[in-house]
Amino acid sequence: MARKQLDARNPLEGVVREAVVPTPLRPAPAGTPSEDRQQAGVSANQQGGLKHPRSQPRPGDKQYSTYLRISSIKAIKRYAFDRDLPATEILQSAVDEYLRERGAPTDL
Repeated sequence: MARKQLDARNPLEGVVREAVVPTPLRPAPAGTPSEDRQQAGVSANQQGGLKHPRSQPRPGDKQYSTYLRISSIKAIKRYAFDRDLPATEILQSAVDEYLRERGAPTDL
C-alpha cells in the first residue's frame, strides 16, 4: 500500500531524463602547444615529459632510497642540470667511484 502512495506522489514517474555531460572548468584553447605536438606525432619523451630518456631504469637496476642533506641534494641537482645529465647517473658514478676506491666488489 505504501508503495502505491509513493508512486502516486512521484512527479517524475515516467519522465525520461537526459544524460548530463560535464563541461571542463577551464577549457583548453584550441591549438595549445601540447595539442600541436601531439598532432605532429611527437612522442611523450620529446614533449618534455622526460628530460633524459637515459634516466629510465635499465635491466638489473632497482630503486633505492636514502636520506641526504638538503645542501647535497641541491648540489647534485645543480651539477646534473649544468651538465645536462640525469641525477641518477651522477649518483651512480659517485657510488661506483667510492666503492672502487675502497676495494669493494662491484658489478661494473
